[in-house]
Amino acid sequence: MMLYDKHSLSALEWAQTKEEQQTRAYCEPLLREGVSLYFKNVYTDFFLLQLDHQMIPLTVNQKEYESSYLTSNYFLIKFLEEQIFRNFPSWNLLQLPFLKIGGGILKLLKINKVVNINNWLFTTNIYSALSDEQLDRMTTFLEKQFPDHLIMFRNLDLCTSSAKIEGLKKRGYRLIRSRHVMVYDPSQKSTFSPKVRYHHRRDRKLIEKEGYLIFREQELTKKDFPHLLALHRKVYHHYTKYSPDYTETFLEKGIQEQWLHVIGLKKQGEIHGVIGYFLREGVMTIPFFGYDSHQGQSNHLYRMLTALILEEAEKQKVLLNDGSGGEAHKSYRGLKAYPEYIAIYDQHLGSFRRMFWRIAQLIIRQVNF
Repeated sequence: MMLYDKHSLSALEWAQTKEEQQTRAYCEPLLREGVSLYFKNVYTDFFLLQLDHQMIPLTVNQKEYESSYLTSNYFLIKFLEEQIFRNFPSWNLLQLPFLKIGGGILKLLKINKVVNINNWLFTTNIYSALSDEQLDRMTTFLEKQFPDHLIMFRNLDLCTSSAKIEGLKKRGYRLIRSRHVMVYDPSQKSTFSPKVRYHHRRDRKLIEKEGYLIFREQELTKKDFPHLLALHRKVYHHYTKYSPDYTETFLEKGIQEQWLHVIGLKKQGEIHGVIGYFLREGVMTIPFFGYDSHQGQSNHLYRMLTALILEEAEKQKVLLNDGSGGEAHKSYRGLKAYPEYIAIYDQHLGSFRRMFWRIAQLIIRQVNF
């Protein structure tokens, strides 16, 4: 087992498998030039962990309280500050002092001193198969390398990661429920109800009815990238500025190296909606998504884009993990909800920090998801 950073990158030998070459195409630039190459608001140290024949991306943080939620556990405080300022400005003087106190406690607990395993810096990460023995060796290795850091796995859902979840529980990880994710399994399409099939047909017909053309990444040029990024920000930065803020290089490298596949809708030469998907280990995720909410009925664009990505998953014959949000809309189209967890390992940390995570685990168990 080896840990690589930008200084040891030249010693790294890559396997010639499709998965490892994809990992190389995505991760080498991040190792060499830093995550700011792809993200404007992600601050972290990026590593690759060699575990047997697999290369697993890691992010390591110390503080970085202004970072995106992709690496910052302190995000909860920043998000609450943001929401109060945006929606309840008159509450600022009353509420912000309490948030400052809460934030101070979290900083005292070293909330952001964390190693994130398999962090591709996407909102939803895809895992390769890992045995219980590999999970055990990995944990022991990282515990020695980072003795004062929390060890964390994000995006463990009960559809694709159930065996991994059980292995981590055996190793002593705490499981904390984070959200529900919506998963589409094309192999189950024959079992869909007539109502679900009706939604599929109706959404697909909207594309032609409203005069849209479908485009793919081969038709894009660099001149299109600023507009695509603006569409993404319209959707995600509406909720929080701590959503990942991509650079043009993210799109350029992704399309060039073929780890990001783009499909979308345009009308009269103007792009109105876009999906950028990532495919690995038989699972598709959507790290890049955006549409123009000011174009006609924006919910029609959302429905049409959903139809496109479901159709794409069917063609590829892979699972689609469509993340969280829009549960009702997605369930009407055959997606199923699965609980997703964060797994944390804190047995090597001080009792004060362990107590915080124990309390957090107990509190979240009481929340009705």
